[in-house]
Amino acid sequence: MNDIGVDYHKRYSHITVVDDVGNIVRSGKVLNEEKELEEFFCGLEGPNHAVVEASRTWGVMYDLLDGLDYVFL
Repeated sequence: MNDIGVDYHKRYSHITVVDDVGNIVRSGKVLNEEKELEEFFCGLEGPNHAVVEASRTWGVMYDLLDGLDYVFL
């Protein structure tokens, strides 16, 4: 299982994916757009579990991630 941490900002997020033993699988700055997120997560084997930084607008990122079949919240 991979754990995904999302540091959410207005235009972009910093996303880090770690495997079940804590190794960084992928990390980077990604625009908060569906296409950009799809490209970032492409080829990522699951299952995946995402957590999003608590903020007033966390729902925007939740909706974007929820639309990706291979990322589970």
